[in-house]
Amino acid sequence: MGLWWYTNQSFTNFVLRGEWKQEQELADSGIFVRFPHPGKDPWVAVKQGHEMEIGDPAPQKPEEMTGSIYPFNPPAEAPVRPVGQWNDYELVAMGHNYSVRINGKVVNTWTDPKRRSASGHIGIQNYNDGKTVRHRKVRIKALPAGAPL
Repeated sequence: MGLWWYTNQSFTNFVLRGEWKQEQELADSGIFVRFPHPGKDPWVAVKQGHEMEIGDPAPQKPEEMTGSIYPFNPPAEAPVRPVGQWNDYELVAMGHNYSVRINGKVVNTWTDPKRRSASGHIGIQNYNDGKTVRHRKVRIKALPAGAPL
């Protein structure tokens, strides 16, 4: 697994928006949030942050569905467009509350009962497996403490 991450700043409360498209069936990626500086170990993002999954819209394990906060909370559904078309996402993080919107529809809300990570870096998961997930228009807006979800 690889990790492209924003090194200049860590974030606490925010709205993160962007677009992705899968170029092959089951091409896998994700958006990592609130992880500490990974050094040379991209798995720090998995082990200490949270991930919004991008991958299979209908997996055998619900927590692997696109839009999940992997592996903790699956989405209600994954309203993704066909392979090769761009999809929109919005991930809101306030305190230990998360909300995921895909293509305009709220698909996941979750409160982390373990309060695992309240701030950290933002990154994109990438694999060198011959399958491609493209990302574009990734942007983030910091939110003040106490802003509504």
